[in-house]
Amino acid sequence: MIEKLNQIAPPRLALPGDPVGLQVGDPAHDVRKALLALDLTAAVLERAVAEKVNLIVCHHPLLFKPVQAVTSDTALGKKLYTLIKCRIDFFAMHTNFDVAPRGLNDALAEFIGLEETKPLQITQREVLYKLAVFVPESHEQVVRLAMHEAGAGVIGEYTHCSFRTPGIGAFKPSESAKPFTGNVEKLEDVKELRVEVLVPERYKDAVVEAMKKAHPYEEVAYDLYELSNEGLSYGIGRVGDLETPATVEVIVEKMKKSLGMTAKDYVRLRGSTQKKIKRVAICSGSGGSLLAEVLNSSAELFITGEIKYHEELSAGESGLIVAAFGHDHTEKIFGVILKERLESEFAGVEKDDVEFILA
Repeated sequence: MIEKLNQIAPPRLALPGDPVGLQVGDPAHDVRKALLALDLTAAVLERAVAEKVNLIVCHHPLLFKPVQAVTSDTALGKKLYTLIKCRIDFFAMHTNFDVAPRGLNDALAEFIGLEETKPLQITQREVLYKLAVFVPESHEQVVRLAMHEAGAGVIGEYTHCSFRTPGIGAFKPSESAKPFTGNVEKLEDVKELRVEVLVPERYKDAVVEAMKKAHPYEEVAYDLYELSNEGLSYGIGRVGDLETPATVEVIVEKMKKSLGMTAKDYVRLRGSTQKKIKRVAICSGSGGSLLAEVLNSSAELFITGEIKYHEELSAGESGLIVAAFGHDHTEKIFGVILKERLESEFAGVEKDDVEFILA
């Protein structure tokens, strides 16, 4: 289960110093029921115990600072004590879920129909590798497809990309060798193909393992080297364009409805509500620190959870309209998004064995 969660929002995408991942529990624990929530409140933990949940996944981490003691006479200590006593694991998906593709910020952008979105602030660029392996002609397709299935050969909107060149491989097996072709202590020349594929860093180990497993040779000859080419860019926030310009009022009401907010829920607005907007920037939670990036993005409207007074004032003086929906309102959809991802991507693998419930 932990592996599945890390595939959705890899820990490497978290911002520096952000404690994500398994914070309490056993990585090998057999999960049967998982509770998904924004925060581990006392009420959430009480429900988890009552419903015999053995994994809680929250957006906000439980442990931000080192803990000196775990006792039941403090709020944090009581939660930790209960988790351990009831054998309930706790897992946090924080800024890595904000940054991850199809994560929190992508969902917010989708709610109002933003197109051609990109991160407001790049926080990480993926390293790319070139894997070149020498394969006998008879097994070229088997090895190539194994590497593709493991994640190699994706360039933009194209998959199964590779390049092949023919050549002659030479080798002399020792007496202890068990060669796929040829004879021991005899120099052999074999028609081979050099197969080259592009490999993102996150799939590097899996691709190499898959290649070796599919390869018929006892000793596999291959080259793996880092490229200067830039891979995918990951980052905080999103900026994009609406297909058809709409007024701030219409955009705000659409976002409120998507977030499940009621008419009584307050949205702090600075700027004209009747101005028609084309380009919108979004950041879940606290987005004030991205104000410079928002202004540089040419966005006309900035949607976030919360923003400090002076940041809001500066935005208004720069002609930027700001809509602050409340920190929790922009993040409380965490459980819904994660539940949909788990049930759609791992149907038949996890869904039949694990029950996912929302707090």
